[in-house]
Amino acid sequence: MKSIRLLILASGRSYHATRWANALSDRGIKVLFVTQHGVTRPLSSKVEVIELKYKTKIGYFLNSLIVKDIINNFKPHIVHAHYATGYGLLGRLSTKSQDLIISVYGADVFDFPYKSITHKLLLKSILNGSHKVLSTSEVMANEVLKLYPKFKRPEVTPFGVDTNLFSPKRAQHDNDLFTIGIVKKLEHKYGIDVLLNAVEKFYNKVTKNFQLIIVGEGSELESLKNLSRKLGISKHVSFIGPILNKLVPSYLQSFDVFVVPSRLESESFGVAAVEASSCGLPVVVSNVGGLPEVILDKETGLVFKSGDSSELYKILESLFYDKHTRHRLGNLGRARVEEYYDWEKNVSSMVKIYEKKLR
Repeated sequence: MKSIRLLILASGRSYHATRWANALSDRGIKVLFVTQHGVTRPLSSKVEVIELKYKTKIGYFLNSLIVKDIINNFKPHIVHAHYATGYGLLGRLSTKSQDLIISVYGADVFDFPYKSITHKLLLKSILNGSHKVLSTSEVMANEVLKLYPKFKRPEVTPFGVDTNLFSPKRAQHDNDLFTIGIVKKLEHKYGIDVLLNAVEKFYNKVTKNFQLIIVGEGSELESLKNLSRKLGISKHVSFIGPILNKLVPSYLQSFDVFVVPSRLESESFGVAAVEASSCGLPVVVSNVGGLPEVILDKETGLVFKSGDSSELYKILESLFYDKHTRHRLGNLGRARVEEYYDWEKNVSSMVKIYEKKLR
């Protein structure tokens, strides 16, 4: 198989896209990363970067002539666009359909096409103008077929984790202190207010010897801090702020339970949940998007109705009293990650997709 030349169209702010670029370049693929958002996520020195002139949403149209010139000069075997209704559109306007692969991400299929019939038709045109459509989860692949029943089903390419880095080593902490944790952006869609309301019930009815650790940043930071004070639990809640991904495992390894209380279907995969499972934690997730796909109810974790803080409280109470179940869910979760969501296996699957296209 000849050496692959890959042009990635994606946001340089995207942890997912930049991680794919780094991993694929490590496999010997020549990667050119083209973005109109600039690069804020770490990219390997092996990845060449071009930042496009036009930065706003209309740039997906205006940059198409520039990208055509880049393609003519670089001569990629494959153009891979990440996020259908942004860079997928740019790819659709810039290259031949037989050279274009599009990865859908979440809001581009769960939200965008439901805004109007025009939005739905635009997404259909973008996806139709590609050689192949990829999805990080089965539920998102199913959503594409729900929208467009005559489409070929997208191929699922999970966005897994480094199982060596995210390992089940337990950090030392007070054995009597029950630690609930979450690593997420502090935005409404992720339902952290639901978790705080559940924890308030936990505080009043079960134990005061616990801590809730919230890792991340976002626009709801102050409102969530105010809510914790209003609920009377602020002394038990720590807002850590943003941290480097390589530091996430040390926090996960100090938790007893990990919670993902997202409230929108566009939570299409749940990387945070997979990372926690890889560390051997019992994971509690809401029943939206791809979360019940990566966390199997009563097998590798527990699933509750999105927005229902009372049900979430009852789950936290049960896990607090049942250490055996916590360990069982964590062990089975780790085994599932090793089977389906090991990052090196996921990268190998992506390389095979590229190689198959070039045959």
